[in-house]
Amino acid sequence: MSTTVSVVDSGNTTNTVITVALPGTYDAGDEFVVIWSRNNAESYPTFGSNVTATLIQSNGGRLAAYRIVPDTLSEVNFTITGSNSIWSWALLEFTGDSDLSEVIASNVNNGGSSTTALIEFSTVDLGYVATGNEVVISAGGVNATASWTTSGATIFNTTGGNAALMVNKTATTAGEITVVPANFDRGLGGTPRSESSLSFVVQAVPIGKNNLLSNASFELGVTIATDWVDESNVTGTPTYSLSTTTGVEDGLKAQRVQYTGVAGDDGTKKVQFYALAYDGFSPGDTVQFDLYITGTMTNAYGIFGAEAFEADGTYISDVAEAYNDADIDPTTPTKLSMQYTVPPLGSYLAVFIQFPAFALTGVIDVYFDKAVMTNLGVLSSPARRLFIMTM
Repeated sequence: MSTTVSVVDSGNTTNTVITVALPGTYDAGDEFVVIWSRNNAESYPTFGSNVTATLIQSNGGRLAAYRIVPDTLSEVNFTITGSNSIWSWALLEFTGDSDLSEVIASNVNNGGSSTTALIEFSTVDLGYVATGNEVVISAGGVNATASWTTSGATIFNTTGGNAALMVNKTATTAGEITVVPANFDRGLGGTPRSESSLSFVVQAVPIGKNNLLSNASFELGVTIATDWVDESNVTGTPTYSLSTTTGVEDGLKAQRVQYTGVAGDDGTKKVQFYALAYDGFSPGDTVQFDLYITGTMTNAYGIFGAEAFEADGTYISDVAEAYNDADIDPTTPTKLSMQYTVPPLGSYLAVFIQFPAFALTGVIDVYFDKAVMTNLGVLSSPARRLFIMTM
């Protein structure tokens, strides 16, 4: 399990209203946080009507964190409205195995005016025993400037201007029931500054809850990965192998597929493999299939999609997304996605990877990794709590 946290947009401003850019592409599972630092302890900011902003934690007006949910996947920016004082901000994007809707714990500290260079953090009491995969975000704010001492955990810090801000990302230690983020060094020791700190812990998504596919990162197997099945009908025999270099996006391996057209491949045949069907869907469910693809195709193209079956195994329909050689890179994995609404009577779903209409002149050498099938209507992470009994 892993979670990537990246800074999408940031700034330091005296403007009342600013426009914050969202990433060029993002998925339904991606989540966002705004960390916001003010020069003065004033009212909270307001956000544009095309996003929903939920306060995670604040010290009462100078430092705050908000969870941001865009109304649609087509939103490209949103506004933040503050006052005329100086403020810094950073928009963070979370992708991977975390769930911002389950911020399991948070805490805040307002040190007031202090001459020490260290900004101290309060203890965060977790709601359960940490697995070690939770994400801890800690932020420090100063009402003036700071000469931050950064570390390997630092993902953002201002380099000038008042309302200084720094943000760190760390993991919990497995077995812990409390977290205390490392103190921040703002520099300028001996100079009075109003210092603030806040931190929160994002829940790790249990393995198998978010991704419904088995062996989704192709770690198990010898030639074709375990729980994936060849269903090709081209004249020749496709070559399957597990790569440990090219195409690896998650884990240690990626599935490689190679085939060169031979006599008899007349444009009506296919190279295809699929994952074993998963049950438990209901008609109307929206299913998303994500896949990382690397490699080259000559006189060929690929599709990937989902197909639905009734409870007795009767095929109903399928939907697929096509891609060409120009859509992928020979050495760097490219993420592609598609969605499928489960049709009436749909109960089982399988996902497939196919190179259709294969011709004599066709050549493919393609790698696949981190296949993810998610039912967007299913809660991804059940609540967990720690119960301690004393006698």
